[in-house]
Amino acid sequence: MNFLLTTCYQQLSDPVMLVPSRGLVLDNVRTDDEFAHVTMLLTRAASMDGVHFSMLPGIAVHGPWPAGLAAVRTRTLNSILDDHIPAEAALTLMEEVARAAAPQQIICRFDDGGAYDALQEIRASMSANEVVLLNDDNPLLTRSREAFEIGQLLALLACDEDSEGTLGDSFILDHTPDWSVQLGEKLAAALVARCLVSVGDRGQTGFKFADFGYYSARLTAVGKQFDGCLGSREAADPLLYAGQLMAIAAEARDSRTRLVNLVALLELLLTRNPDASRFNVDDSLSKQFILKLGVLLYSERPSLDLDWTRRALKDLYAVRSVIAHGDFGRLDGLLAKSSFAEPESFQHGSSPTVIALDTACEFAYRCARCAVGASLQHPPLVQFLKRN
Repeated sequence: MNFLLTTCYQQLSDPVMLVPSRGLVLDNVRTDDEFAHVTMLLTRAASMDGVHFSMLPGIAVHGPWPAGLAAVRTRTLNSILDDHIPAEAALTLMEEVARAAAPQQIICRFDDGGAYDALQEIRASMSANEVVLLNDDNPLLTRSREAFEIGQLLALLACDEDSEGTLGDSFILDHTPDWSVQLGEKLAAALVARCLVSVGDRGQTGFKFADFGYYSARLTAVGKQFDGCLGSREAADPLLYAGQLMAIAAEARDSRTRLVNLVALLELLLTRNPDASRFNVDDSLSKQFILKLGVLLYSERPSLDLDWTRRALKDLYAVRSVIAHGDFGRLDGLLAKSSFAEPESFQHGSSPTVIALDTACEFAYRCARCAVGASLQHPPLVQFLKRN
């Protein structure tokens, strides 16, 4: 077994099973190895500029501080070093706080097929100057990536229907099982979000799933649904590939890349190749996209304004096509006339194009949530729509 780091923390009496067939389990750190790696990551995160020690889990809000540390609970590492405390002493202080926090950190275990233990045996026989390069098909990499991708889909389905804060976010921080330096930066950002949740209304959504208690029941429910679809390769392959597209979209810094991958996810689940033997407008991909997604969106919410939905789906596919074919000169004009354009009074100084593109991505996430959810709950309907 191996694990990925999550944004969540809570004292768990028992592990929370997510997807049994893939060994996905949410749990506190239990082994010495897990404890050592999580402590190291929390120590790194606490050293990031702007992160207060009080942001570490289980310390300021949900538990007593370790003896002697109360004086630094609202301090950052830099402010402590400014008091001319030696760097070595500051590091010891950070490690002590991290060790106190680590037992409440939630990790996501996954079955790596024994690949990590085999890697450790190889490393034990190597000299200090030798390194191990893993092939792309190594189970340690493929299964950790799959766990991350499944986590993206579970997070999408577990978020609130009307929530803006969590669309596209995940409770799993990264797909890296080897605890890289970049994870320290991501964990630092999660600690800030976690602190905001802990001092605010714990019923509020958002903040990258920092409040595990709020989302745990939903995550386990959709995890069971997902697991039920993995027995058949015909059903599993599209969903797992959809998870890959979700992961690419989540990691994309450019909203154009995010939108293209989200629309590709929707096409994957719902559309088929048009009949190339003859020209048929009704068989075109854009027509399929609008009609089939419209059916699913309406079946999920009958109060939906179908005229607006048709325009929005048409605009979404048109924006996707302009980006996918590199016709960027048309993008601003298309977005300005689209269903995603905001009135000037709501633009708050941001570029109208940026606002409209972000709104289009949010709508695409809502469509993806509907399509993936229908694939789990009503597979015959989704298969019927895809074939016809």
